[in-house]
Amino acid sequence: MRIRILISSICLLICAISVNGQNLKQINNVVEYTNETVHGMFIIHRLLELNNQDINKYVDLEGYKLNAFGNSDLPKDIFEDPKLEFYRRVAPNTIYKSIQLPANSEFSKTVKRINGICSQINGLRFSVADYISSNDLNSPDKLGAVYEMLQKCEQLYENYYGERAYISSLRADYVNAVSGGAKQKELFNIYSRLYEPLNIILYDMKKNKDYDLEGHIRNFESAISELEIYVRSKTNKRLVKSNTNVIKKAKDILSLIRSYVSSSSIPVEHTLYGKFYYYHNYKILHKANYSGIGMLYEMNEFLRASNSPYPMFLEIPHYYKVIYPERKEKVSILSEAPQIKTNTETVIPEAVVMEIPKVYEEREVIASDYTVYTNKTELEVELYDHLLLDGDIVSLSFNGEWVLRNHSLEAEPKKLKLTLNPNGKNYLLLHAENLGRRPPNTIGLSYLAPEGGRKKILLRSDLEKSELIEIIVQ
Repeated sequence: MRIRILISSICLLICAISVNGQNLKQINNVVEYTNETVHGMFIIHRLLELNNQDINKYVDLEGYKLNAFGNSDLPKDIFEDPKLEFYRRVAPNTIYKSIQLPANSEFSKTVKRINGICSQINGLRFSVADYISSNDLNSPDKLGAVYEMLQKCEQLYENYYGERAYISSLRADYVNAVSGGAKQKELFNIYSRLYEPLNIILYDMKKNKDYDLEGHIRNFESAISELEIYVRSKTNKRLVKSNTNVIKKAKDILSLIRSYVSSSSIPVEHTLYGKFYYYHNYKILHKANYSGIGMLYEMNEFLRASNSPYPMFLEIPHYYKVIYPERKEKVSILSEAPQIKTNTETVIPEAVVMEIPKVYEEREVIASDYTVYTNKTELEVELYDHLLLDGDIVSLSFNGEWVLRNHSLEAEPKKLKLTLNPNGKNYLLLHAENLGRRPPNTIGLSYLAPEGGRKKILLRSDLEKSELIEIIVQ
């Protein structure tokens, strides 16, 4: 029996130092490299947001400065940082060069992919800024090219998120094989119970979900209580001090999560990015990652200082999204009408509409803030894509009848002459058939106003909601 136990213990020890051919030092090098690239990606993330805000002003959106630095304030390669101004101990590329992994191991392959993503995103930070500074962005084609580059950045951030998740799964395999001392294991398990629900909550935020969170919040809160009880039972000053910091940061995170659940209000300068993006990227990660000397940073520092047999924790990356132009005002006077190459199509409704629909084709109808007023019983409207061609396919309903079906907004503009009902209701409703490359689908609509001049309106639709604009005959 004793022999069997001894053999079992030896097997566990071998597993603990050779999962996927890696030992603890190698695993921690990979984790530290990934965490430092998380920080580098965070810095570039802020630059790309600034670029995005700068180009939106060429369309119709007043932006807010969320950042106060640019490329000239940073190293040429943000992942090199020769002066070590942005990293805690050593720059990511230096760690990358020191990592010694079997060439065909999954760790090695994933680390190489992360390094490639970082290299690409660092190059794009200059490409975007240089293109903006050297081109006339009043040209829709040139403006569209910048959005395409930012879209590529968004995809790279998504790819990075996936690679970091794979590193996390490989790390978990290693953790499952470790048989550390009972005291060290107890604390590590509490750390893990803090880490896991936070990961889930932030992942849900990234996916724009704010429901079914209470269970994860309770688990996170319970882990904080466990850590408080654990710390009160200890006399080691370093342990108590370090973990008191972990508890403080964890409570800060818990408070932010509860604010996120209970409130929909965010600062006006972050309105375009929305609640999920704001709380994930600007609030909670600051209390979790190294950038804010957060909870995960404090946990990792203690694991390092105490020579734990368990690997450090992976920090959670920011996610990036491109903000496309939205109208600050619903209407603007056009100096001249768009060029219309098609013949005018006259549309005469078959029935009088007495009520504006609240649901149409199983989709919620959202009324536009703007109403079209006319003193005639005929209204000519011109329909075209809203500045950027992005693959939108739409249908358009006039008074409950389809006047356009599966219309590509990359095709030539469309001109319609609408015969209005003088006594009933009149409306146009935009129905998205796809989401294009830049959801939601948008369509520009211009018409001749009674007071003179052409006015332009923007309608939006996605696969769940359709926007409707009412037309009133005065």
